[in-house]
Amino acid sequence: MWSYLQSLTSLVAAQDQRQNEGDADKPVSVRVCDFIKLHPPLFTGSDPKKYPQTFIDQVHHTLWVMHASDTEAVELAYYRLRDLAIFWYDSWERSRGLNALLAVWKEFSKVFLCDYLPIEKRRGRANFLNLRQGNLSVQEYSMQFDYLARYAPHMVAEMSDRVHLFVNGLGPYLINECMTPSLVEGMDISRIQDYAQMLKDRKHQQKADREQGRGQHKRARFTGYSDDFRGSVNPQSSRSSAPPAASSSPQFQRPRYDRFAYSGLEQSSRASSSQYHKDTSQTRPSTPCCDYCSKDQFGLCHCGSDACYSCG
Repeated sequence: MWSYLQSLTSLVAAQDQRQNEGDADKPVSVRVCDFIKLHPPLFTGSDPKKYPQTFIDQVHHTLWVMHASDTEAVELAYYRLRDLAIFWYDSWERSRGLNALLAVWKEFSKVFLCDYLPIEKRRGRANFLNLRQGNLSVQEYSMQFDYLARYAPHMVAEMSDRVHLFVNGLGPYLINECMTPSLVEGMDISRIQDYAQMLKDRKHQQKADREQGRGQHKRARFTGYSDDFRGSVNPQSSRSSAPPAASSSPQFQRPRYDRFAYSGLEQSSRASSSQYHKDTSQTRPSTPCCDYCSKDQFGLCHCGSDACYSCG
């Protein structure tokens, strides 16, 4: 049994080798037909929807399945070029010289990507994939998105994909608000950008309205306290303490000094002064009760804010 298994293994290996050799010995026309049957992609060099890296990857996968050699891979890849890409390949072959060796796949793919996908486009594509709104405004983010999207045309070929990528890069608040509208059939990138801008503007307006209403409430309370304080002062007491007006007689005579009369006037003045201080102490306004926090205090109420109750 062991000898039988060894013989069977050797037979299978020999059959695979003969099959591979038979495939390699097939005429070129048959190999090209086998290549076309696997539906490799076309590349024109002028279609922005055709991404160069995708073309190289798909063709390489097809050639690997066919067990194509390095030189045969370049010939078969050349067969899938069209329009401007053919002129590019002919120019590249002439630049290699007449006595140059046959091009291999590694050399061809490297030159192809360097010409059709230069380093700045590769960096732009990486920046596009990592683009997030962050601290940018909606307008700035939209401009960056439209600019970098050209470096990854295959990713935004469909409008739904373009809208989806734009929404995923928005801030957390806008993602939640724009996710449902982005799923509406027929939604395009300009409409979703305008919708996100409208949401941002409305949020800013609501914030400004809240701050304005809070400021008006504080000013109204402060004005009410000031009116209460001014109304609590008795104007009669202020006028009663004013010194008597000078005599309007045209002939002013200096009064004679009377010790007894002066002492009585002095006592009367002292009594009037003490009575004034007593009246003003009684008419001093009491601490008003706050309508917001129900506490006795002057000035602005800091309840519910981040301000210190002591110093504001």
